[in-house]
Amino acid sequence: MDGTTTLNLAPATYTIEDAFELPSSTKENKVFDGWYRTSALDGDKVTAIALGTTENQTFYAKFVPAKASATYIDADGVEQTAAECITIDPEDADTYTFVDGGWYVVNGTVAFTSTLAVPANASVNLILADGASLTVEVPAGSGNTRYLAGIAVPADSSLSIYAQGE
Repeated sequence: MDGTTTLNLAPATYTIEDAFELPSSTKENKVFDGWYRTSALDGDKVTAIALGTTENQTFYAKFVPAKASATYIDADGVEQTAAECITIDPEDADTYTFVDGGWYVVNGTVAFTSTLAVPANASVNLILADGASLTVEVPAGSGNTRYLAGIAVPADSSLSIYAQGE
């Protein structure tokens, strides 16, 4: 489920006379969002091996960030709690986009190599967990001497960044 893991199905093999549901999967700090036939995780979700299937099947697991509460220090230095935060972990770098406004928690060292964009008409609130960092930079050797990378915030949107501890 991380690009290198093989899922063990029960049954491990099947015949043209078998049909069965695909199991769900787990990944730390993520919610399983279904099986897909393409690595792009697009198209219809696949939920079962259909009766009459005769060929080998390859499926790709889609995971979305889990939501959890997180504490942070507001602009007045007061500890607050955000109830439903989406976690951004280091492995999410360059595969993550803000799909809408809301609260996000950055864990560990997260380094994006392309511009992050806040959606139009959205308010994004980033909490940097204790010891966490978020950078947006051009990778070494990219050949671009004037490449602009960063976090793009449209005029009708907002971005606030908070610390988790003092």
